[in-house]
Amino acid sequence: MALVRYRSKPPNLERFRCRNKEETANDTHIDDEPGSRTMATDPRDLAVLVNASIWSLFALATIALTLRLYSRIRIVRLGVQQDDWVLIAGWTVVLVASGVMSGLMAIFLHPGILKKITLARIHHNLQSIALGLTKTSFGLTLLRLMPGGWEAKLIYVVLLTMNFQFVVHIIAVWQMICGAPDQGHIGGDKCWTLTQSVTFAVFSAVYSALCDFILALLPWRMIFNLQMKRSERLGIALALSVGVIAGFTGVMKAYYGFKLLQVSHPDFASNQAVYWIWSMAEPNVTIISASIPVLRGFVRSARVRTGSNNNGGGYVKTGDSSNQFYNSVTVTAGRAEAKGDDGDSDRSILGHGPQGRDINGIA
Repeated sequence: MALVRYRSKPPNLERFRCRNKEETANDTHIDDEPGSRTMATDPRDLAVLVNASIWSLFALATIALTLRLYSRIRIVRLGVQQDDWVLIAGWTVVLVASGVMSGLMAIFLHPGILKKITLARIHHNLQSIALGLTKTSFGLTLLRLMPGGWEAKLIYVVLLTMNFQFVVHIIAVWQMICGAPDQGHIGGDKCWTLTQSVTFAVFSAVYSALCDFILALLPWRMIFNLQMKRSERLGIALALSVGVIAGFTGVMKAYYGFKLLQVSHPDFASNQAVYWIWSMAEPNVTIISASIPVLRGFVRSARVRTGSNNNGGGYVKTGDSSNQFYNSVTVTAGRAEAKGDDGDSDRSILGHGPQGRDINGIA
């Protein structure tokens, strides 16, 4: 850099110092360590970041759910099933939770507003309910594939314990934090320390992520015992295992929840905003993950209509413990004639089999 000499009177450095102090008061904080810069804490920037993130994710989840329902109603013609209704309920709660979060961001970082504490608690409650519903929906889908055996028992245990800890979390967030101004708490004069509150939130996020991993990886053993091509088995397994991504969002939520213990850190507001983004990402990603296995049938149908796939589609009989894969050649609005090498002919994958046995295909 060239050195500039002032031939006349040097500039008023004191005036520049005062102006720089005023400009940096609300600007990005710079750490004392060279080369390290913290995130911007402008409430307007954080509000834009959070709103753009949560509503973009919600739009993707809405598209996935819409295609799932279209596939169930128009392509497979099974109609709306129990797991679909539960997922629709979860989507509705996610919509309300996103609206509450937008309202919270409108008053984010404004001191002296106790309303934001209440909004944050309501958002936590809605987010927990949304997680419980969306993950339960995927569990019900798995129970249609694995209605018996130790896998079904494990699914029931996961769903029961997961929803129980969500209920406990819903109640716990209304406990007063020691030293914080609060008017809407429960429990009288009893209070939690910040460490206790954050630790419980982190535990809830970690357990939720663990449940995602279990539900996502559980079908692999059953799928790879199916009598079908390896590529088909791998495709179905990957479609049912996208829930691992939802587990990853839970891990990230736990990580940023742990960072909220550093209340004096200059990035506390930014960390809180990112924590909220990951909190809303988890139920949205769960909706997408639960819809992908059904969308696989939608894609296969599109390929058949365009003539890119001359082979018959396949399906798994719900309730059939033999883990046998049945081929389907002709799919119509009413019946599908199954002509496979296994000798199982003239079976409908859209209705009921003999003696009313449910053999609806899981697309």
